[in-house]
Amino acid sequence: MERHRRTARYQSPPGQEPPRETAEAPSPSPRLERRAAQYSPGKPLPDYTYLPAPQDRIERKSRFVQEGDAPEKPRKRMPRLLTALMTLLFFVCAALFSGVWVMRGYLAREAQAAEEAHQQLVERHPIAYQQWIEQYAARNNLQPALVAAIILNESSFDPAAESSISARGLMQLRENTADWINNQYLHETGYAFTRMFDPECNIRFGCWYLGYLSRLFRGDPVCVVAAYHAGQGRVRDDWLQNPELSPDGQTLLIDQLPYESTKTYVRRVTRDYGIYDALIFHAFNSPDAAAGDADGGAAR
Repeated sequence: MERHRRTARYQSPPGQEPPRETAEAPSPSPRLERRAAQYSPGKPLPDYTYLPAPQDRIERKSRFVQEGDAPEKPRKRMPRLLTALMTLLFFVCAALFSGVWVMRGYLAREAQAAEEAHQQLVERHPIAYQQWIEQYAARNNLQPALVAAIILNESSFDPAAESSISARGLMQLRENTADWINNQYLHETGYAFTRMFDPECNIRFGCWYLGYLSRLFRGDPVCVVAAYHAGQGRVRDDWLQNPELSPDGQTLLIDQLPYESTKTYVRRVTRDYGIYDALIFHAFNSPDAAAGDADGGAAR
């Protein structure tokens, strides 16, 4: 009986639930208090009591990706200075590449133009009877390029050429000059002026006469060529004796020659002399050949 009374002491009255002991709510942490302070009054605080499980986060992320609602991550951008340098480098490389192609095209055009000019130069300066020119030029201590230039301007390598004053052959020798050369020096057997149409005979006579003029005028090319065109007496006795034309009495300047035709002739011969020397007879400019010409006073 006593035991039942004790048990009844702890029972609740009918219709009432027995009081339950509740645990005291823990005070919020300082971190939550700082988070709560960031929100304005009246705004609901975020619920930090629920954190989705890892699997739940994965499912939500996959759902966002499928629906296209997932926020894009900000892209990493290169620094502005690096971008500018790379752009500048691109334009520099493009300019260099373009410049190389432009330069290659320019050089190709220049090479083609030089080849065409060289071909035209060769066509305007033909050569014939080269063996006889070299043979008789060497015998008379002359440069074969000078002989070739004389022939080009006198007859254009036509052995049958004859001028209005009856000068004949490749080197256009007049009858009185050819007769004087033969009677005084060469003494050709069976000589006749008609033989000046023979290329070998004409070159032999003309080279001897050029060698004679070269010795007479100490190898000065302007005097030699002017005497071949205007006559040795006019150059020796008139022009070299005139201080206005020859201050030293031994040389002449092309621009000071009194005859316009002789001036033009000397200019053409000396020009073609250099061209033939560069195109064909450059081998004759060896040191040994130059020394031999200097000793003999040949026209150069």
